[in-house]
Amino acid sequence: MTTCTVASLVAAVSPATADGSTSTATLTLTNLGDATCRLKGFGGVSLARSDGVPVLSRQVRSGTASTTVVLVPGGAARSTLTWSTVADTGVGEPASGDCEAVPTSLLVIPPDQVDHLAVPWVAGPVCEQGTLTQTPYTPA
Repeated sequence: MTTCTVASLVAAVSPATADGSTSTATLTLTNLGDATCRLKGFGGVSLARSDGVPVLSRQVRSGTASTTVVLVPGGAARSTLTWSTVADTGVGEPASGDCEAVPTSLLVIPPDQVDHLAVPWVAGPVCEQGTLTQTPYTPA
């Protein structure tokens, strides 16, 4: 069985839910190909503007990427993204207004790939210098 590639996947992000100073969303990868494929681990995520220019961001991986997810055609895997919505003035973010530039896209690199999928980002700025915490992919 082969690794799922960008050519066979589509990505989606659920609407963010806020809990005090933190927001959470689910990132889903769905196999739109004709063959079964597999995912294991985290892949990559970063933020960008609509013109593709990167917005300050960094990925923090949470958990152990030990599960291989088998995606039959139409099957999906999910990962949780968490980020701060409160500016960190200690790293130079402003005390009022947007803490960072507002991204319009989430760039998703599936595990074991180098190409990315672009997903609309409507959750606003990501504070703490664009830190996105991601869990490993699990079956959806």
